[in-house]
Amino acid sequence: MVLVARVSTERRSQDASNPRQLANLRDVARRRGWVVVATFADRGSGAETGPGLRAAMRLIAKNAADALAVCAIDRLGRDVRQMLENVDNIRQWGGSFFVQDDEIDTTSPEGRMQFTLLATLAEFQRRANRRGVIAGLEHARKKGVRLGRPRKLAGRALDRAIALRNLRFGLQSPRPLWREVAAGLKREGFGRFKVTTVATAVTRAVLRARRGASAKRRLPYRSGPR
Repeated sequence: MVLVARVSTERRSQDASNPRQLANLRDVARRRGWVVVATFADRGSGAETGPGLRAAMRLIAKNAADALAVCAIDRLGRDVRQMLENVDNIRQWGGSFFVQDDEIDTTSPEGRMQFTLLATLAEFQRRANRRGVIAGLEHARKKGVRLGRPRKLAGRALDRAIALRNLRFGLQSPRPLWREVAAGLKREGFGRFKVTTVATAVTRAVLRARRGASAKRRLPYRSGPR
């Protein structure tokens, strides 16, 4: 059994809150015959996950502890989604948890029923999030947004981009230059490329060509074999 306590930073006048929570949980563990292997105390707002809770979850994941005890259900996460995720993770790792204030004890038949209900809610939440992501991606595709990694500019498209760049080299501002090159590639059927992709690929290609030409000029002249 691992014990976790947390007190909000807004309750600075109650510095004894964490020790009091741990003392209450130790009393429960002693009465029920649970062996406490570690205790953690976090201080922070509910909007962040404390290092103590993360450390306790790692112990359960490694089978160094078989159960997690907290005073209140909100100690299990910063929001409902994370609380459900942590509950489901504990279940998958073969552990159990105890919530003192809400009298949830998954070592009992009634607690296991509550555990199953919470795990079901976690699965429902994951599926709802997945459906939302899929719907968002489909909406983006219908609007013509290209998903995934940016297209790589190479081959004939790169050669044409260099030619367009040379035609527009007289422009003073570089941003309109690269926008013009990207727009020209799209008009000529090479597809849509990000302005930063065009600028990076063409600049690198031009610099490589210049370095190659410079290296050739530095080669020593030899009239023939010695």
